[in-house]
This record gives sequence, C-alpha cells and structure tokens, in this order.
Amino acid sequence: MRSGTRHREAALKGSVDRPEDVAVAGVSPSRGARSGTDSTGASLEQTAEGAAETLISAASRRDALPADDEPGSLSALKELLETPERNDRLAQSGAEALPHAGAEERLRRSEEQLRRLAGYLIAVREEERRHIAREIHDELGQVLTGLKMDVAWLAKRLRADQRLLREKTESISRLIDAAVLTVRKIAAGLRPEVLDNMGLVAAVGWQAREFQKRTGIRCQLKLPPETTKLGSDPSLTAFRIFQEILTNVARHSRATRVDISLEVAKDRLSLEVADNGVGISAREVDGKESFGLLGMRERALLLGGEVKISSAPGQGTKVVMSIPI
Repeated sequence: MRSGTRHREAALKGSVDRPEDVAVAGVSPSRGARSGTDSTGASLEQTAEGAAETLISAASRRDALPADDEPGSLSALKELLETPERNDRLAQSGAEALPHAGAEERLRRSEEQLRRLAGYLIAVREEERRHIAREIHDELGQVLTGLKMDVAWLAKRLRADQRLLREKTESISRLIDAAVLTVRKIAAGLRPEVLDNMGLVAAVGWQAREFQKRTGIRCQLKLPPETTKLGSDPSLTAFRIFQEILTNVARHSRATRVDISLEVAKDRLSLEVADNGVGISAREVDGKESFGLLGMRERALLLGGEVKISSAPGQGTKVVMSIPI
C-alpha cells in the first residue's frame, strides 16, 4: 500500500515539475522573468503551486485521497495548469487597464483644477472691475463735478460785453458734461450700479433699453417683478451672459428684433434670448474661435448650470441659460 502511495506521489510531482505541463505565467522557465514584475502572473503561480501541493499532500496520506476521487482532482489541476494563454490574456488586460484608469483620473483632476482656476480668474476680474468702476465714478466724477462748478462760478463773474469769454466757458461746460456722461458709461460697462443696487431684473431691463437705444434693434421684454431677490453670484453670472448675448446679436445677427425672457423658479434661474437674424451654423457654435460662447458656457458651468444654443442659417438664434439658485 505504501509503495502504491509513493508511486502516486512521484507521478504527481513529475507532472508538476515538467515545464511543458506547467505552462502558466511564472511557472514555465520562459516566463519566469515576467512573473517577477507581473502581480497577476505571480498570483496565478501561487494558485497553481498551492493546488499542486495540496493534491500531493493528500495523495501522500493514507485514505486521504479516495480512489474514485483521483481522476477528478487530477483533471482539475490539469485544467488549471493548462490554460496559459487565457491567464496571459487576463494578466495583460489587467496590466493595460491600470494605466488607462490612471490617465483618466489624472485628466479628470486636471479638468477640475482648470475649472477652479477659471472660476478664480473670473472672480478676480469682477472684483477688479468693481473697484475700477467705483474709483472712476467717485474720484473722476467728483473732479469733473468740481470743475463744472468752478466754470459756472467764473461765467457768472464775466461782464456782459465779454462775449468771447462767455462762449468759451459755455463750451468748457458742455465738454465737462460730455466727460461726465463718458465716465458714467465706462463705470456702468465695468460694473453697473443698477445691478448692485436694484438687482438682476432691473439690470436686465436697463441693459435692454440701452442696447435698443444704441443699435436700433427692438427688444421685447418678459421679466418677473423687480422685487425678486437673487443671490450675488447667480445675478452676476446671468447678467454677464446676457451682455455677451446682446454683443453677439449686435455684431453678427443682423436682427431687427430680440425677445428676452427671464424666469425665476423655486430653485432655478432661466434666461432665454431669441433673435430673428441670420442664424449661426453648428460649426461656428463649436468653433475654436468662439470664445464668447465658450465663456458663457463656462460661467454657467461654474454654478452648476448650462447654456444651450439652437440656431440654423436664416432662422435666427435662441440662447437658453439655466442655473440653480
């Protein structure tokens, strides 16, 4: 009996020790170098060796390996050890998936960092605009107001026969008035006081009237009550997007009418602007030079919103902005 057991143990060891029978990554001599660096191959090697040792140990013990169970156990070991191609494919797939997953994660982090940087730059620019607008309005406005008062004081002290000097003071006064209007226009372009003091609804209405006065394009407004209160960030984002839309209409659309709708729902702010102009192609919407459209999308995306543009040549353009509030 012991002699039969020894013969079975020697046969099992011989089948495991032959390289041509153990053709799995990390076991065959031709693949030994790769198994040192391939964790998947090493795992398969350990599994194969462990299975072989288990069967050898069982075969060496008396009555541990019943005669009727020998073929099934040996066939299981053979099936495990004779699938090198499949094991190699699994190991290769795992090795290739790891770099791709790492690259996607790095790309996602890079996009998030760029978006945070863009948001920071927008916030810094808006703060600079607010500061410059306040300085221009307060400092330069006060200087011009004082200069106008001095010219008026001088004009009152001129004699009636000093006609040329009177005409000159009147001319200086008109130039000062024009300078005051220019200062107000520049300050409003940088940061409209109406947006900070009266809110988004009033600012949209004011901007539409100024646009109509400057371009002659008729604006049809649909606005909520001016008492509607919104946060600073959504209001500023919506107003800047609205300004960019009107700029594009004036430059490219050749429209004669613009329909403007502003809606405030329970948790979202929506702005829709549609014109009857020449429209824009899909290639132009997604073009590399469409920085204004890209800026609108990025501003909305920073607040978790979106900007959708629908258009066709000759059928006008509609821009819909939606951001949470």
